[in-house]
Amino acid sequence: MIHLHSFLRYAVLVAALYTLYKIWTAWRANAAFEKSTQKANLLFMILCDTQLLIGLYLYFVGPWGLKNIQNMGMANVMHDKVARFFAVEHFAGMLLALVLVHMAYATAKKNSSDLAKHKKMFWFNFIALIVMLASIPWPFRAAIGRAWFPGM
Repeated sequence: MIHLHSFLRYAVLVAALYTLYKIWTAWRANAAFEKSTQKANLLFMILCDTQLLIGLYLYFVGPWGLKNIQNMGMANVMHDKVARFFAVEHFAGMLLALVLVHMAYATAKKNSSDLAKHKKMFWFNFIALIVMLASIPWPFRAAIGRAWFPGM
């Protein structure tokens, strides 16, 4: 499951960039809000939800989640940089990003101006992407880094 979770991050990031591109171009052109923009955000949200489900499985079954907290104790987890990242920071950051993506999608359904929809959707998704990028255990991050493509 960790391999699937790691590979799926790239699909999430591509969907995020595509969604932001569609929203940005429509916003800058002052274009009418299109269903295709909402569908792009929906795809991004579905991929994020799938990542959440896999992540929850890993949190409750995997070595860096709940088992680690039970074995080490929460005080020790908070003092260990690696354990804290996976047990608390990664989980909280990604959950915040997911909430922002859902807020962006909900904005598309509101009865407001096209400009307001584009602005709100862009900023919710943009902040979500920044939070995701900060919460991913990239290979260049000391101690917590994971391989670009695990298992290869």
